[in-house]
Amino acid sequence: MSKVKEQVGRDGEGAAGGPQAPDGEVVIRGDGGRVVQKSNFKGGVLEGETTMFDEDGGVAQRVSFRAGLMDGPMVAYAKGRALAVSSYKAGKLDGESVTHDEEGRVVMRASYKAGKLDGDSIWYDREGRTVKRSQYRAGRLEGFSVEYYPTGKVHTRAQFKADKLEGEFVEFAEDGHVKQRVLYKEGKPQPAPQPSTARR
Repeated sequence: MSKVKEQVGRDGEGAAGGPQAPDGEVVIRGDGGRVVQKSNFKGGVLEGETTMFDEDGGVAQRVSFRAGLMDGPMVAYAKGRALAVSSYKAGKLDGESVTHDEEGRVVMRASYKAGKLDGDSIWYDREGRTVKRSQYRAGRLEGFSVEYYPTGKVHTRAQFKADKLEGEFVEFAEDGHVKQRVLYKEGKPQPAPQPSTARR
C-alpha cells in the first residue's frame, strides 16, 4: 500500500516538490480542509499523475510527470469540460495540443516539437469551420499561412520564411477574384513592377 502524506496550508502552498516530499501520494489541503492538489512522488520528485482541484472540488487540471518533469498528457478543465489537451515530453510541449471553448467546441489545434510550434496550427470558428491555417517550424512561421471566409473560400494566402513574409501575399474577394497581390522579401514589400514605356 502506498504512503499518503497530507500538507495543510493556504491554497496551493506546499505544492509539488516540497522539501519533505515522500515516496507515494501527497495530498495538499487549503483553507477549510478542501483538497487542492494530489500528487505522486518517487525518490522525492514528481512521478505519475498530479491532479489539481477547483473551489467546487471538481478537477481543474491533470498532469503526468516523469522524473520531476511534465511528461505525457496534460488536461485542463472548466466545469467538467476539457478546455485544453496537450502532450509533454521531458518538460516541453511535444505532439498535438487542442484547445476547446466552454461549450466543448474545438477552437485550435497545434503541433509542437521540443516546446516549439512545429507543423500545422489550425483555428476554428464556433461552427467548426476553419478560420486560419499556418505552418510552423521550430517555433517560427515557415511555409503557407491561409485565412478563410466563413464560406470556406480563401481570404488571404501568404508565404513565410523564418517568421517573415517571403514571396507572394494575395488577398481574394469572396467571389474569388484577386483584390491585391504583393510580393515580399525578408518581410518587406517589394515595389510593384512598372509597365514598360519603351517604344516598339
